[in-house]
Parts: sequence; structure tokens; C-alpha cells
Amino acid sequence: MNGTIWDVTREDPLAGAFGLRKIRLRVMATTDLHMHLLAHDYYSDAPSPTRGFARTAMLIEQARGEVANAVLLDNGDFLTGTLPGDHVTLHPKNEAPAPEHPMIRAMNALRYDAATLGNHDFDRGLDFLRDSIAGAQFPFVSANTLAQRGETAGEDQPLIPPHVILTRHLTDTDGRPVTLRLGVIGFLPPRSIRPRGGNGASPPTRDILETARALVPKLRSAGADIVIALAHTGISPSTPSLGMENALVPLSQVAGLDVLVGGHAHQAFPGPDLPQLPGLDPVRGTIHGVPVVVPGFWGSHLGLIDLELAQQDDHTKVAAAQSTLRPIFRRNAEGIAIARVEDHPEILRLATPLHASTMTRMRKPVGATQTALHSFFALVTPSPAVQVVQQAKQRFVQDLVDRGDLPDLPLLCSASASKCGGAHGAEHFTYVKPGQVTLRDIADLYPHLNDLVVLRVNGRFIRNWLERAATIFNRVAPTAPDQLLIARSTPCYLFETIDGLEYRIDLTRPALFTPDGTPLNPSSRGGRIRGLVHAGRAVTDSDHFLLATNDFRASGGGRFPGAEDAERVLQAGDAMRDVLSEFFRAQPTQTLPRCTHWRLSAPGGTRVVFNTSPHALDLLGNMDGLHLTPCGAGPDGLIRMRLTF
Repeated sequence: MNGTIWDVTREDPLAGAFGLRKIRLRVMATTDLHMHLLAHDYYSDAPSPTRGFARTAMLIEQARGEVANAVLLDNGDFLTGTLPGDHVTLHPKNEAPAPEHPMIRAMNALRYDAATLGNHDFDRGLDFLRDSIAGAQFPFVSANTLAQRGETAGEDQPLIPPHVILTRHLTDTDGRPVTLRLGVIGFLPPRSIRPRGGNGASPPTRDILETARALVPKLRSAGADIVIALAHTGISPSTPSLGMENALVPLSQVAGLDVLVGGHAHQAFPGPDLPQLPGLDPVRGTIHGVPVVVPGFWGSHLGLIDLELAQQDDHTKVAAAQSTLRPIFRRNAEGIAIARVEDHPEILRLATPLHASTMTRMRKPVGATQTALHSFFALVTPSPAVQVVQQAKQRFVQDLVDRGDLPDLPLLCSASASKCGGAHGAEHFTYVKPGQVTLRDIADLYPHLNDLVVLRVNGRFIRNWLERAATIFNRVAPTAPDQLLIARSTPCYLFETIDGLEYRIDLTRPALFTPDGTPLNPSSRGGRIRGLVHAGRAVTDSDHFLLATNDFRASGGGRFPGAEDAERVLQAGDAMRDVLSEFFRAQPTQTLPRCTHWRLSAPGGTRVVFNTSPHALDLLGNMDGLHLTPCGAGPDGLIRMRLTF
């Protein structure tokens, strides 16, 4: 069966005579929890109704109580992503001894049936992952994460079990007992595992589609009545290709898969927000007829797929299905997020001690700033939140150059704004107000546990690096009104800018890379980066530089061209948060001048619009030289801003 949904919902008086039984099964799913146990924004240190497994857990209990038969599954990326997650990783001795990782403890309390791994579950290394999941009272599966790669997918040695058959004793629609064998198989994006901070090598992986075609028939042959894919991969318009990152659409066409749970790309499906693609039904929640759910991120949604199964003899088919999402919050007319559900008391009890110890540490001061460090305009002009990270890198690396520990070459510092709204909504921006700077503010400026890496590169490398970053922008036409500058689903963290250069980004020119980083014509001089200058002189291909970046980018994160093959002159320096903290400690009160080393360009009169936080209105007067005009409400509490050239 290839996920075919055929209607047997009408009453059939002969069904009993022929042994046809109907079973209703609810599949409940979470994904991309990223250690968001509580409804708290740790970077602003404030309650947040848009996140928190404690809220999702209440939806789970409610949804489970509504039906006779249910299974609960998780789709990966659960171990890291918040300050409590970092605290467990970096300060394990500060926590009371417990047999399970805090997230595993919470998942055990909710009685999960199975889970898969996401790429970020490997961030702190394989040993940490193994120790963390050892206390799980449910199985983990991952079919394309390998201990050793074979000649074919069928000959691979998996790192953990590739799939499992869950034998569940249920009741049919007539109240009679029935046994159902649920096959669960897991996938994650190939080549996406990048342990941070020297935490070991990445395990090999294999293409999702290749693995599915080889192993799903084996799962069927082993006796699975239906097969559920926990696919830590997203919905993308990309043409199917070997090694693709977001493969949910072509995966739906693999024979033998009955149900798909997606994730990774922080999307929500079914719903109206994804682009219209062939085969997608945003109302029924199907892709090419297969029931699919993608339950948001950070606990924002519980995904449900309600199945009606028709079972006769040894054959089971999906007779009808409906996918839905249940959010933990709603937005009022002003775009403000309002909680729809309270905290689950048991999850609240389990998570509160870790929350308290995390915030005690993160509220410690490290310095002060006279400049508001924010990312509200980071996609249209140099951002002070990015600038301070670049300056911290510059100070740290230049000291090494001055001591003779690194080559004496011109130093460039690359960084991106990690939080610029997008699909995460109005709450997802960096905003450190003038005054005291704490360790929590450092984490707001730099949310990831990356280490500093320095590469020796040439001018051609730098140009391609910037061209890759510039792919986040839509191509604009000078005469069109209010064109959207960047698609809401495009991750802003792909927009790296480089301090130490001057350049402009021509929005009227085509990109040289696809949104996923595939080269279109990287050798062309017709790209978007124009007027690239260092120290008053045009950069040539043969010029040499030191480029300060991080271990994620240097290991291929975001598919920046040449990064993995570049010469590393500083393999793994200090953790970036430590570099940033020392920058503030060395000069206790920071004052950043307005930086203008890069700019967007288009013919005069061209108008583009972008989404930003309502807090941006408070700082609009500081944006001298930019013609910015508020122009109404955007999605998810954001506001829309017009930039006129």
C-alpha cells in the first residue's frame, strides 16, 4: 500500500460476515521540542505562551482521553536548544542525580510509545546522546543514521535500531479486542549531523529516500500491519535529489508508507502557511494522499492523525484519515499570543528545579552596554546585535595574530543574526536594552553552543560566501509595488555578513545559489555582491584573509561553499559565548558606533517590505539614512515595514 485512502466509512451490513473489522487509531506526535520544557523565553527571561512541553503535555492528555486507541510519538531534536538544555550539558554536576535526561524524564511521564533522532540531538556528541536516551522507557529508531555504511542501504549497519514493530492490543469500533502491529521507522536529514565543540566525529548517514525504499519492504515483511515514518525532514518545493534535506514530499510516494510525521524545518502542517505544491492538501492534511502531520516546534503544537483502519484476515488498510494540529496558543486581534492551555502539573514539577538553577546562573552580570543590541533591522542594515559578536571575534583573534600564534593576514569576521522573527513570530528577536549585560543577554546575542574557528581563505571564497548568504533575499523588480524582501519560511541565520569589508547586495540580480545552497553558477561575476572592497581596494580572487567564523559553519552548516575544505588555522577556539563574555568584561561598558559596511541596493524608488517586531517602532528614529515606513500588521504578531530605496 502507498498510503491510499479509500472510504469504507459507510455502514456495510455484510462487513461482519466477511470478517471486516474497523479500528480507529489516533496518532499523536510532537517534533523539534529542543528542550523547551516550560513556557518561558529564556533569552528575554519572561513567560512565553508560544512554547513549552508542559503546555503540549496537557493537549496530549486531553487528546488521549478522547479516544479508545492512541499512540504517542516524537520526531526528534529534543535534547538541546534552550538555556536549561545547555545547563544540563555544561554543568551536569550542578543538577540532582537522576536516571534520565530531563526531557526523557518528561517524555517517560507522558508515556511515549516511540521516537526518532533529529540532527541536533547529536550536537553534544554521541556519548552524551547515548547517555541521555539510556533512561527512555520507549524505543528510539533511526534508519539512515549509521554505525557503518555498506555498499547498499540494505547492507548498512545502523547506529540504533532502524525500525520497530509496536504490538498494541486495541479495541475495534464494535468494542471487541484486536491486535495491531505498528511499524515505526525513523529518518533524519543526511549529512546534517555536526557535533559541536570537538564532541567527536559525525556518524555516517544515507539518503532518506534510498533508505526508505530499501527498508520499508523489510518492515512490512516482518509483520507490520501499517507503517509510520518518523521523518525528521520538512516540506520543500525542491526537486527530489540524492541527499536532499527536506524530503517529506517525495517520501510520501515511497511504497509501503501509510503515515508520515515531519519536522526539522519548523513548519506547521496541515495549514495555510506553506507554499502550494502539487500533491499537498492543507485541509485534510495529506501529501499525495498519505496522511501527514508536521507539529510546529518548541511544543507549539500537538499533531494528530485520526485513522480509520479496515482489517480483514491478515490485511490492514487505511480506510480514512484526517490530520489536524492543536496549538498551545492563539493570537488576539492585536497579534498578542494568548495561552490556550495551562501547564501540565507533573511536567511543571519535574522541570522547575532545572529552570531555577539555570536562571540563577544566567542572571549573573558580565558588563554593560550604552547601545541597544537588537536584530529588528538585521536583514536590511548592519545590526548592533551582529556587530558586537563580530567585534568580540576580532578582538580575540587579533590577539592571537599579534602574539604570532596565527598568520599575519587581514582579519575578517563573519556572523549572522540568529533571531529575526520569520516563522517563529514576533517574540523571536534579539533585544538587549542599554544597561547591565548578563550571561542571559550573552545567550540572547549568541543562542548556540558554537566554538570559534578561523579559516585561511582567498578572495574568491569570500565572494562565494557572501553570495550564498545573499540567497535569502527575493529578487526584486524596480517597478513592482511593495515586494516581499524575504520569504517568511527562510531562516534568517543563513544571512552571514562580514565585518572588515565594504560591499553592497544588488537585489535586482539573480542569486548564484539555490535557497538550500546548491550552486547555480558560482564562477559567474554576475552575482548580487557588488563593490567588494577591503581597506579601500577591490578584493581579487587571489587575495588572502583570515576569516573568523564558528565550528557549525566551518563544518558545512548552511552549505556555505568551500567551508569544509578550507584550511583551519584555529581548529576550535574558545566557546563563542565565552569570547563574547570576555569582550564585555575587558571593556565593562560597550558603546557601538553605527556601522555601514554593507547595504542593500536597488534603483531609486524601489520598494520592498519585510516583517519585524513591534518593538522596532521604538528604535525607528535611530535608523538614519534608511527610508523606513510602518505599513500594517504582519503574521504572528509581527509588523510590516516598507524600505524605499
